[in-house]
Amino acid sequence: MPISVQPPCGRRSDAVARTRKDNHLPIAQHFHHPLDLTWDAISLVRHSTTYDVQYRWAMKNANQAPRGARERATRAMRAEVAATVQDLVLDRGYEETTIDDICAAAEISRSTFFRYFHSKEEALFGTTDDAGEYLRDSLAARPPGEAPWVAMRRALSPLIDQYEGHDERTLRLTRLMVNTPALAAWHRQENARWHVLLHDEIARRLGADPADAADPRANAVIAAALGCVEAALIAWTSTNQPHTLAQILDRAMGAAFSSPHP
Repeated sequence: MPISVQPPCGRRSDAVARTRKDNHLPIAQHFHHPLDLTWDAISLVRHSTTYDVQYRWAMKNANQAPRGARERATRAMRAEVAATVQDLVLDRGYEETTIDDICAAAEISRSTFFRYFHSKEEALFGTTDDAGEYLRDSLAARPPGEAPWVAMRRALSPLIDQYEGHDERTLRLTRLMVNTPALAAWHRQENARWHVLLHDEIARRLGADPADAADPRANAVIAAALGCVEAALIAWTSTNQPHTLAQILDRAMGAAFSSPHP
């Protein structure tokens, strides 16, 4: 999910400036049958003010962990280069933008580029590295008795809100991601990483043993939820949607766990 907050255009942080000069910086309870879980109940949980306050408080504190100066500088550098890459690909196209173009625009060498990124795909969305860990922590912060499918939807809310909280640039970048084979493949690879991160918490909510590879339930819930997100992103970027991304995702996730009509 390519969400990033870029530094103001034309301003370079002190951390980035220092980075440029430093050649030594390193790169469940019980789960009811899906048909017992109505989407009205999920919608009710989504709008729970009490859970929103608890959730936002937990995530605010989780994000206040101190970081070292070197890590802050690395993150600032990655964010600045990612902003440069995004500008280039939105102007020229993804395939038409080369790593040499990126290095020239960002005023860095190829060796510096590869110190911070493994590929052009990673550089384009280089500020999203923590999104999987953020989602995992968001899921763990949900109330312990909340059903896995409900907890997944609620944990996704801040990430979905970030899409809609940004401008047309985010929509264009998302459209580029879902319509460019190399970026779509990168996105699926990220989803696979997220799948691993989420597995143990979903298994716990199912009352399952995370080490039991013969139990498909946790994998099924995660795959279905991430599949719904991908379907929602495709629908959101395909036309000028009259609905918000959150509404589209609700529709997708509601269809995934609803009773078929006779």
